[in-house]
Amino acid sequence: MVELNLLKKKYPNILVLPDFTACNILHSHQSKILTEWPNKTEIPNEKILQKVVSKIGNDSSLIFAIATYQTAKLQDSLLRIPNNGLDYPIIRFAKNNSTKSEDYNYFEIYKSK
Repeated sequence: MVELNLLKKKYPNILVLPDFTACNILHSHQSKILTEWPNKTEIPNEKILQKVVSKIGNDSSLIFAIATYQTAKLQDSLLRIPNNGLDYPIIRFAKNNSTKSEDYNYFEIYKSK
């Protein structure tokens, strides 16, 4: 949470993926992604993904913080997100439409192309 708070201060409009409850608490802005919970349950397929990202498809100002660990299990252990998160349609979208710019302990930062 400390790292996420620092990232939020460095990048005020950061989009955190996949999202979890604590992200909403830390956000001081409304996310450009059209859902509060951009995870595999809320965005299970490409059709829903296209609706969710409809407003950000051509936005060149996006900055994504992509979690490297399974956020739902952080209280118990540090388990990496399987397959580098590519099983999450929203993470696939972010990685395909942006460039990795920084690594942190718990997040990777991607900036839109």
